[in-house]
This record gives sequence, C-alpha cells and structure tokens, in this order.
Amino acid sequence: MASIQTSISKRGGNVAEVKLRFVATQTIKPKFSTGIAVPRAYWSDAKGELKTNGMNADQADKNNDTNKLLSNLKAHLKSRYIENGQGYTTAEDLRKFLELECDKFLHPENYEPQEDKPKTLMEIVGDVVTLVSEKGEIDGDTLTASTIITYKQCQSHLNAYLKYKRVTDYETSDLTSAWYDDFTAWLYDKQGLKRNSVGKQVKVLKSILRKRIPMAQRGSCEFIVPRKCQVVRDKASDINAVFLNEEQLKVIAEQTLSPKLAAQRDLFLLQCWTGQRYSDLGKLVAENIRTTKKGNHRYFSIVQQKTGEPVAVPILPEAEAILAKYGDAMPKPWSNQKYNDAISDICHIIANTAKGREAGFNDEVEHRHNNCRLVTKERFYDAVTSHTARRSFCTNCYRRRMPIALIMSVSGHQSEKVFFDYIREPLSEGRKRMVEDFFNESEKH
Repeated sequence: MASIQTSISKRGGNVAEVKLRFVATQTIKPKFSTGIAVPRAYWSDAKGELKTNGMNADQADKNNDTNKLLSNLKAHLKSRYIENGQGYTTAEDLRKFLELECDKFLHPENYEPQEDKPKTLMEIVGDVVTLVSEKGEIDGDTLTASTIITYKQCQSHLNAYLKYKRVTDYETSDLTSAWYDDFTAWLYDKQGLKRNSVGKQVKVLKSILRKRIPMAQRGSCEFIVPRKCQVVRDKASDINAVFLNEEQLKVIAEQTLSPKLAAQRDLFLLQCWTGQRYSDLGKLVAENIRTTKKGNHRYFSIVQQKTGEPVAVPILPEAEAILAKYGDAMPKPWSNQKYNDAISDICHIIANTAKGREAGFNDEVEHRHNNCRLVTKERFYDAVTSHTARRSFCTNCYRRRMPIALIMSVSGHQSEKVFFDYIREPLSEGRKRMVEDFFNESEKH
C-alpha cells in the first residue's frame, strides 16, 4: 500500500517548504514540494509535522492548522492515486500527476471554470509588488527592505521595457527563451545593468511567476522552466559596450537642438568629462565646487552614492566650458529613464547628419553577453546611454595618458580589473600607443 513521507527543504532561511515523498512501490518513489511554507524552528523531523508544545497559544493553533492541512493533503493524494494514479509506471510521470493534484487541492480557485483570461505578466507582477509593499511578506515568507526594493525595481524595468517594445503587456506563454534573450540584452544595453544586477532581476521575476502561475499553465511559460533562461555569471556580460571618443563628443556639443534637449545634452557632456554616474549627476552643482590651493583650477567635492566614498572630481577645460554656459547653475537632470530617452533622441538626430555619419553614429555595433552565448547587433546611436559617459571618461583620459590611479580616484573604481572593463580603446590603437610609450620611456634613460 502506498505511503507518504514528510520532510522540509534543507536550504533557505527561517521558513522552509514542506516536501513529500510518495512511496508507491520499491522503485517508484517520487519526491516533490508542496509549496506549503512552515517555520523551520517548529518542525519535527521525527514526526514529520510541526510541533505544538512549548510555544504560545497563537503559534500552537497555527501549527495545528498546518498539520491538519498536511494530513488532509496526504489523504487526498492517496485517494487520487488509487482512483487514477496507479497506471503511472515511472517516478517522473507519477510526480507530475501528484504535483498537479497537490496544486488542485491547495489552490482549487485556479481550477474552477472561469470566463476570465489568465492573468498577464504585468497583472501578476503588479499584484505581487502591491502585496509585498503593503504586507512586507509573500506566502508567509517575510521579506527584507532591500528585497522589496528589488521587486519594485523589477516592475519598473518591465514597464520601461514594454514602453521600449511599444507593447502594453505579455501573456505568460509569450515568455520564451527568445523573449528572455531580448529582455536581458535590453537590461545590459539600454539600462546599463551589470551581469549580477541582470541576474538579480531575472531571479526575482522567476520567483514571482513561479509563485503565481497555476501549475496547469506553467508548462506554457518557457521562461520559468528549470535550467533554462539562466544568466551566465563567470565572464564579462558585454565585451563590446561603446564609448564616445573626443571627436564624437565634439559633434554632440556642436549639434543644434531644442532648448530642453540641449540642456540634457549638456548634462550628458558634463558626465562624459567628469566620469560620474547618473546617481551623482545632481551633485555636480555650484555648492560642491572647490578651488585648488594655488587658485588656478577647480574641482567638485562629492560623496558618491553607490560607494559612499568622497571623491574629488577635477573640472577639465571641456567641463568648465559647459558650466560657464549656465554660470555654474546646471539644469536638473530628468528621471533616469527620460534622461536616457533624451540621450537616445539626441544621438538619433546626430546620426541623420553628415557629421554624425562621418563620426560613426550610424555604424552597426555588436554586443556579446552571457559568456558570448548571446550576440546582439544595433546601431551605434541606439547603444549610447547615460552609463556610456563613464566609459567615455575613463577611455578618453586613458588615451590622454593620464595615470590610471588618478583616473580611478575620480571615477571611484576600487580595482584595476573593474576599471579596465571600462576601457574601450580599439586594440590596434592601444598597441600603437603602447609602442610609442615604450620608446618614449626608453629615450629618457
């Protein structure tokens, strides 16, 4: 006669998922998760249920209710096995049958006949973000403040992606491997995220969908299939991210634009000549300007938001020219998304001019992501974002032969390995410059 063994997951924090092993025969013994979350501290491995002694009355009542639920679930699974499950001859087929029956028992509302269509991607994400924002937990699992922020960031990225793709929403069946590749490429190229940040967004989105897509519908959502749509984390996510050379920056500076776009253009150029992140752009203001002891140069004194470290940012002549246009009172940057949209619009305009085409704004560029597994192509003008400013600053200063340590002190990079990921000098130019430097140094001795 079939029997059921109960245990909890070994991984996780204070809350664990209850797992069942259904022993049908000596060889057919599938194990699967119920999705029921329990406090790890109250679980009894010996009894295979929650303890009910030695705790306050409220917790004891909750544990009793969970034990009854598990007992009823096991009785239901045995009954359904006797009725319809004995024909399964492999553990995998029986596991799929039992998982579906388990989901039907725990979530019968998902299997009731209904005229409404299944919820879309943004409906599911919106419901979950609202829930975690209001209650700070999901399915009994308490979330930290930083995790809740990640949920909200995921919703924000998806909204921006929908706008970029000019669509209103996706069905969960639309979330294929091809959709995943396009979405992650957009996170890399348009949002400027690094591979760890992309991995975090993918992980939280999968978590949301797995918790809310009914078992019967999961097979149609390729994105959440185990071991598919994974972010490779062992090598650089994008080895071909673009930068703007000094000639291209000059073309941008000389382009005639509307007053609103011109203001955002000047902020972007200031970024390119200071190497600061978008999050620190609002700190490049008059009250943060200091003068050197000799009084012949100026610099910004700020604390970078990402690192929390103070940095001194020299105001190069190119940056001084921009500040002079506004009497040091630079306009405020738009929101990150609108700011990036403005940069894109500016580069589109330039790409349609003779100078822009000559400077390479209309060239095709290639991006390689996920250990070169994913390759995307686009026009140069579409590849420029606010994060391009940091790569441009680091590369142009490097090409001017400024000491690496000084460039890093301004950009805020804390390791040369990360710093050199920002250097986008073409290999042929780099080799030529290094040979010249070698002979220059030799001639000094």
